[in-house]
Amino acid sequence: HRFTGRFYLNRKEGYGQEIFPNGDTFQGLYYRDQRFGPGVATYSDGRQDVGLWLGHRLLKLCTSAEESFSLSDMTGYSSFLQPSVCAASAESFLSGLHTKDGTNLKQYIDLLGDESFILPPGMEHYSTNGDHLPLPPGRRRVLDQLFYGEHWEPDPYQGYERDPLSTLPLQARMQAHIHKHRLMAKNVDWDVAAVLSMNREGFGPKGPVEVQSELFIQHSSRGQYWDVSRIFQTRIVHPDVANSQGHTALIAATVNCHDDVIHLLLDMGVDINKVNSEGMSALAVCQVLLYPSLHNILTKPPVMMSPSLSEINSVLSELDLTSLTPVLNDTERIKLEEVDEQAEDGEARRDQDAADVEHSIQNKDEDMTQKQSADSTSLLSSFNATKNFLQCSSEVLNHTGLPLSCDTQETVCRVPAMNIERHMRLKTLKVLLERGADPNLARVPLPVLFLAIMAGDTEVVQTLLLFGAHTDVPLPPEYKGLYPLHVAAALPGPQGPVITEILIQTLSDLDLQACDEDEIYEPDRISMMALKLRSSRDSPGLGDGGRTALHVACQREFDYMNASKVVSILLSHRASTNLLWSGHSPLSLAVASGNHL
Repeated sequence: HRFTGRFYLNRKEGYGQEIFPNGDTFQGLYYRDQRFGPGVATYSDGRQDVGLWLGHRLLKLCTSAEESFSLSDMTGYSSFLQPSVCAASAESFLSGLHTKDGTNLKQYIDLLGDESFILPPGMEHYSTNGDHLPLPPGRRRVLDQLFYGEHWEPDPYQGYERDPLSTLPLQARMQAHIHKHRLMAKNVDWDVAAVLSMNREGFGPKGPVEVQSELFIQHSSRGQYWDVSRIFQTRIVHPDVANSQGHTALIAATVNCHDDVIHLLLDMGVDINKVNSEGMSALAVCQVLLYPSLHNILTKPPVMMSPSLSEINSVLSELDLTSLTPVLNDTERIKLEEVDEQAEDGEARRDQDAADVEHSIQNKDEDMTQKQSADSTSLLSSFNATKNFLQCSSEVLNHTGLPLSCDTQETVCRVPAMNIERHMRLKTLKVLLERGADPNLARVPLPVLFLAIMAGDTEVVQTLLLFGAHTDVPLPPEYKGLYPLHVAAALPGPQGPVITEILIQTLSDLDLQACDEDEIYEPDRISMMALKLRSSRDSPGLGDGGRTALHVACQREFDYMNASKVVSILLSHRASTNLLWSGHSPLSLAVASGNHL
């Protein structure tokens, strides 16, 4: 076959064209002798395979599918959408200002200014294999000028790595390579911009690689184990191939809890930590689906809550996570199973004793309703409302003035299906973790540990910690830089003390401070405005640091019993009582909150 294009260090590089003896052609971007980036393979019959290539297989298609998972389809999570992680990584590299360990590269530019001593003199005369040798910045600059010609731009990278992109993840490496050759893309005779924008409209019918790649994702979504295996054995489909939304076969299998297909894909070499276009890994997708009703049940904090706790609760409200779907405890699960069993038995012998069965079920429902009415206040002030409560929660929510949306009513009605789904999701979650999923990778919509804590899901919290979830990594500054311990300390219900105790076992510093040191305690804000003690130009912070978990627990003005348990746990592990936030120690916040316990 014939190649038309450029070479860099004796390898195909940049945009080029290959023509094969059978009349097939490929036009696309090359990197170190292989297809790497946007490209179009055209066959003699007019079909075309279009997308981002890795070698002879497509890594990303220009088409999407209706069943693709997207965070934007989940109302309570859509506000968490962020730019692609891989794109951000590429931009970070292309800025050229930092080395692998985060040190400024400019410090190293002059350290080895004399490049004549880097390589033996005249080495090019007796050695043609330089892959294992460093490439001095001066020589790289000369080679780049010859390769790019009028499109040459100074390379901010001043290191000696022959392949500086090799330290980046695959997706970021491809993004950086595409960016590096962006100016030369204007000189090719096919629509590079359309491929990069995932627009396939101007191309011919789909070729065999595209068709098989789409089927690969589709069969994975449907759990068709043998079809997935058969397509992979043809070796024309990359196991990490994704559609235009970054929806991979692994994510498709995860969405539908096909654990056997997940194992098969991972055995094929699938990257378990690959993220989609929204920055979500398969593990993050699984956990979002584990808590599908985060925003549906209790969209606001309890009515009796005082403004003094508004800062923490505003964060939780902004996250739309105060309504996490809870976990059934053993007693409640048994009761729900008893109701289901009675319903099934009554259906089986309906002709004989239908009246008795109906009476039995009615009594059980009345008992449940009475118990829920008695406990409604505590349930509404806690994220741990039971699923039994959700089944009859419409009247309770309306009575307390909390909003009841159509989504809530649908959630209440499909509790049995959610219970089955939860069991499957938990199993899939554990499969992913056991096969190497990184619980610290994806931060969209939030780190997975935060979601589990805010759900009051003790089992998942323990599982994530067992597999290495970090407890010392905070949320971004826009969410006040809260740590997991802050969230646990603010969590109402009996799960708060339990999860706090669990987190403490993995923390060396209980006094981690949030990024709210410039905020004012709400009651103080009112008095300060009245007395005009502070100009609007002054820094509003009264203390010298942000809130600790102890501040959060002492500041709570509801669920005093569990709040006092959290405080007791923190103090028993020597949390500091002397740190100030907004001029307040934990003790003064406890006094102001009225928690005499």
